[in-house]
Amino acid sequence: MKKILKICSLLFTISTLSLALESYVSTTDEEVEARLKISATVVEDVSVETQSVEFGSVVSGVERSNPKVDGKINITGEIGRGVTIAINHNGNRIDMADNSKQVELKNSKDEKLEGISYYPEFSSGIEKKKITGNKFILNGRTATMNVGGKLVVPKTINTGNYTTNMAIRVYYN
Repeated sequence: MKKILKICSLLFTISTLSLALESYVSTTDEEVEARLKISATVVEDVSVETQSVEFGSVVSGVERSNPKVDGKINITGEIGRGVTIAINHNGNRIDMADNSKQVELKNSKDEKLEGISYYPEFSSGIEKKKITGNKFILNGRTATMNVGGKLVVPKTINTGNYTTNMAIRVYYN
């Protein structure tokens, strides 16, 4: 009896599999078609321009908390679009909300000499409202960020011109 049940069970499984295969394998030349839509929205290019931060002449051993001329970051793009500002200095990311990040200005004649510490500060508008992050929405066609900050000049610094650059990259979110 057990042998008959096993044989019946095996025959049932084989017939079920063959029926299942027939339902997935078409023996006709029918074709089915669906459409895949591809779309894109072209937006205005985003651009960025900068103006230098200038502290002017400073003497050794001072801390200057306001530049002579604030720098500017001007972003132009499509109104209502979100943008991200990525700021880097020598491979280090600068967060616009963090005023503790140090950037070092180097002597233009000898970069091995001791440098000057600069702590950038970013703000917006005439009232210089502190910027709280690197992402925002373009409320107008052009947005302007003020770049100020603090310069700390060591007492033992060599005389000369001290400079550095920060890379400013802007892109849509």
